[in-house]
Amino acid sequence: MDKAYYAEKGLFVGITSIICAFYFFAPTLFTFKSSLIEQSGKIENLNTHYTEVESSRGSKSIKSELKFSLNSTHNYYVLMKNIGHSSYNERFEK
Repeated sequence: MDKAYYAEKGLFVGITSIICAFYFFAPTLFTFKSSLIEQSGKIENLNTHYTEVESSRGSKSIKSELKFSLNSTHNYYVLMKNIGHSSYNERFEK
């Protein structure tokens, strides 16, 4: 049994797997500015929500959500931000 032979084959399989993972899954993880599509239209529906989220360790934080739809696309868009423990929410409401 030649350990160097199997180590070389294992290294080849590992490197090939990493390259394939980056090739197939990188477009879903990263979005480049050139691939974004500009949406324009008038805002039909706009809602803001603040929800308290509890982690598995028992700490609590506040999640801010902005939900809106455009009349030209008829899609519903959601922007979320974890604003933490800040009680100063005026900057998130603007």
